[in-house]
Amino acid sequence: MKKFFPFIIVIVMLTGCQQEVVKISGISVTNRPYERIFAVDSTKNIAEEFMLSGNALFVLHRWGQLGSWAGAFNRPCGIGVNDYEWGGCDVFISDTYNHRIQAFAFTDSFQREWGSEGDRPGQFQYPVGIEVVELGPPYNSGYQLNDYIFVADRGNNRIQVFDNGGKFIRMWGERGDGKGQFKGPNDIAICAFTDKVYVADTYNRRIQVFDTQGNFLFDWGKHGKGDGQFGEPYSIVVSDAPQKHAVFVLDTFLNRVQKFEENGKFLAKWGEKGTGQGQFDRPIALSLDLNNNVYVAECNGRIQKFNPNGKFLSVTAMHKVFPYKPANNSSR
Repeated sequence: MKKFFPFIIVIVMLTGCQQEVVKISGISVTNRPYERIFAVDSTKNIAEEFMLSGNALFVLHRWGQLGSWAGAFNRPCGIGVNDYEWGGCDVFISDTYNHRIQAFAFTDSFQREWGSEGDRPGQFQYPVGIEVVELGPPYNSGYQLNDYIFVADRGNNRIQVFDNGGKFIRMWGERGDGKGQFKGPNDIAICAFTDKVYVADTYNRRIQVFDTQGNFLFDWGKHGKGDGQFGEPYSIVVSDAPQKHAVFVLDTFLNRVQKFEENGKFLAKWGEKGTGQGQFDRPIALSLDLNNNVYVAECNGRIQKFNPNGKFLSVTAMHKVFPYKPANNSSR
């Protein structure tokens, strides 16, 4: 059973607010109970929760600083959110240069951490992409779905799986270009309906697909600029549409997003280098909302929103946000 906490929306005052630049290295989007973006900033070593309203971002919560103690970060690069209908959430962050995962309840409340630098099970070498998913048997002996955390362990060229408490479950992969081998895997996505695990095998310029036990199923892609080819597949997300699932891959090197069927068949692409609407300047991370709209975060701090077919919808106002400033001492 999910824990319940009362939730009060924080009112943000606009009068007299100064804008500030945000540089994002990872994002996760939710629509419950309203449109929010969770992000990590690897330059400031912070995590943030934003409310998105029109073309503007409003900071609701911000936490972290440079350090190695609980709640501090060293160049965090990945964030995964398990959100609940009542508005609460669990936040899991790849604290990349501290070689660990940190978990927070209801955004900024530190809960636990696990991992250290190394190549043994449960250790990391620069963990990056992180995915939180509910799974049943054979991951647990009962019928209830439980949360599991899949991590792209980039430096060790492998995928690791943990339960919600950080207990090691399994891992697979090693350095190489064969089936089930990786070169710098940077992100991971899981289809909630098929339990297929999609890995952005960045420097092999391909997508590899596994079941949740780590068994190789198939792959697609090669180095190039054509449809279905990649320069650097850096981020990946899978839509949760129950009938037909789509896979979206962000190619940082080629400044574009490609859309595929779940079997790897090419469907569409959009984007080119630039700073205009629908153009990208070093795109770094993807996320989907509950309507399967696609969010693309760029290194310059801008976030663009597209519908599932690549139609431009909105962009944050010049990659700037309004700082958190509650009115009338409102709080959660």
